[in-house]
Amino acid sequence: MKRKILFILLACGIMACSHQEEQAYQTVIEDQLRAYPASRLQDIYKYFYQSHFGAGHMIGDTAATREYLHREITEMPDSSSLPLCQSLQPEGNYIRVDLRCVDEGKISEEALAQAFIASARPPEDEKMSWEKEWQLILAAIRRTPLAPEGWEEDEPELTQAAKHHAAVHHSDSYRQAYHPHYRLVSREALGELMLDILNEQKISLLVFHHDTLTTYIQHGVRDLLYLYQHHPELLEGSVVADKKIGTAAATLLALGKVKEAHTNYITDQGKQILDEAGIRYYARSEGPMIYQQDGVSRCPVDKGTSELQTAEERVQFISHFYHAQGEALLRIVNADHLSLIVFQNDSIYRYNSRGVQDLLTILEEEPERLKGAIVADKVIGKAAASLMIAGKVKGVYTNLICTPARELFEAAKIPVYAIEEVPQILNRDRSGQCPIDSRLNEAQSVEECVRILSSMNNE
Repeated sequence: MKRKILFILLACGIMACSHQEEQAYQTVIEDQLRAYPASRLQDIYKYFYQSHFGAGHMIGDTAATREYLHREITEMPDSSSLPLCQSLQPEGNYIRVDLRCVDEGKISEEALAQAFIASARPPEDEKMSWEKEWQLILAAIRRTPLAPEGWEEDEPELTQAAKHHAAVHHSDSYRQAYHPHYRLVSREALGELMLDILNEQKISLLVFHHDTLTTYIQHGVRDLLYLYQHHPELLEGSVVADKKIGTAAATLLALGKVKEAHTNYITDQGKQILDEAGIRYYARSEGPMIYQQDGVSRCPVDKGTSELQTAEERVQFISHFYHAQGEALLRIVNADHLSLIVFQNDSIYRYNSRGVQDLLTILEEEPERLKGAIVADKVIGKAAASLMIAGKVKGVYTNLICTPARELFEAAKIPVYAIEEVPQILNRDRSGQCPIDSRLNEAQSVEECVRILSSMNNE
């Protein structure tokens, strides 16, 4: 009797597990068909086949692999509607990296070739039958109302392919609609590729989350703090490349629940924090502490956080440290009678033109100067706020801000610190509203505000 009960419980457990797998496959299939409705059953087969096996079936002679990659990059069409990076679910162990990343100069051809070849090592455990997995996928397709067109006609041939663990090409309809040109890269190799990009392009932080690769250029810890406080959803489950990981960065990565971290250098305490959080990390070197650029002085953020015991105390210290920097910039604006300071990548840019002329000029001629910057401005109205948001600044400090400007920053999730808030910015003789802001009263979006300001500038 006991054996019978045990058998029933075991059978129920297996059925529940299979049902959960079917549900996971069904979710992925429906997501793919919504995003790429021209997909046929063989495109679904190829998606899960690549998710299961990676690129192992595609690598033979590495020299020929490099030659074929170069030829495909040279000959591929300009247009593609696929993301630059697409994580293959449900496991997410492999990523399709679109060749446009090379064509657009984001990564080198050789770096992608190396990542692709490194990813082709067969997974350690391929014991699960692909044929069995394919049957679960078919069961999920039968359940979904979004099954690919003509799937029943295509199923016998693909089921036969599954029996032999055979790879297939994309369908004609998929190729014509989306022009796929990509290479498969493992998650670990992607992290190393991201680190190469970070080093080559002199940026501070890269985050890969839900098929989106986002670049941050201000400062690793500052950007991590910004993400943790204002966009925590972009950190959770992500792959992150950061130049150096000390106590401060490791604390924010752990609290942000990242999945994996890649770095040039990690401190002993940084390793301990990531280990305790269960975060995989890959470091090219390690040591006791992080130094400033002079190679002698210890990084003040790393030093300050390493002396604190709890994550909450460390985050508070980091927040206060960078907030004090912004307040210092505002004091310089006031003391030196400037109109604006832009602080980016440890460089300070000073401006003293009237109104929003400096911001408009920077946005039109040097937009990279605003991206990821901390800005201190004496007075911020709707016009200045729109230009700062369009320039993708990361933080704003001001003596005076109007309510519409603050609301724009809040909608864009950009932190702003103002000494005083007023309903509207007044003109110089305080007889009415600022004439520039008054032209924007009916504008409903940042983009519309920028268009109006640009046309005013050309009048």
